Amino acid sequence: MTAPTPARTEGAGALPANPAPAEAGQAVAPGLIEISGIDYAYGTGKARKQVLFGNDLRLEAGEFVVLTGPSGSGKTTLLSLIGALRSIQTGSIEVMSYRLAGLSQRRMEEVRREIGFIFQDHNLFDALTAYDTLRLAMRLCRERYTRRDFETRPTRLIESLDIAEQTHAKPKSMSTGQKQRVAIARALINDPKLILADEPTAALDKNRADHVIALLKARVVEQGATIFMVTHDPRIFAFADRVVEMVDGRISRDR
Repeated sequence: MTAPTPARTEGAGALPANPAPAEAGQAVAPGLIEISGIDYAYGTGKARKQVLFGNDLRLEAGEFVVLTGPSGSGKTTLLSLIGALRSIQTGSIEVMSYRLAGLSQRRMEEVRREIGFIFQDHNLFDALTAYDTLRLAMRLCRERYTRRDFETRPTRLIESLDIAEQTHAKPKSMSTGQKQRVAIARALINDPKLILADEPTAALDKNRADHVIALLKARVVEQGATIFMVTHDPRIFAFADRVVEMVDGRISRDR
């Protein structure tokens, strides 16, 4: 029997569209995310503060997983490590068959292009309208689209999130909830296989929160996307396949 195909490493080329086929005896569908022994600390010397302690977690392709727990328990830090927004210190994380530890900045950028991020603080450019924000995001995957796609795709997604009146508005003229929905549209515009979300419904009322979560859940059902979401909102738990709890930097429960 030949040796199993290893995870992609620094010397590899572009990100694979799908994980390598499994050998007999291995899982048929490798986990989209594999986390093993992850520690993380901020600062150095006497100012050093450890916020993550020996965490292990596996997410399969096509799962909707919620990460919850008290504020300050390390949830957002773990999310940022999975999204290649921070460098691995101790342990290993594999995302879409790509090992993150030791990657160069260029390779980390390649990983990030394959992920849809929804940030709690929106991170919208003040100078761009909602329409232009989505067109800019589409340029990361420009080879997928025709000129007409660039004209029509942003409009359709904006309308689906009930913010059509903000299509040509800039963030300064939007409410917090409207900015959040533009950020959600930006995360979804390229149909990512992995969506990482940090409190995506915090600024939304119940009806709009339900609508957004239903839209995200549809990505799981119809496209096989994986969602890993940090939230304190118990309304979302019913939509999730699993709820993972983190306390004091440790995953304490996975149900």
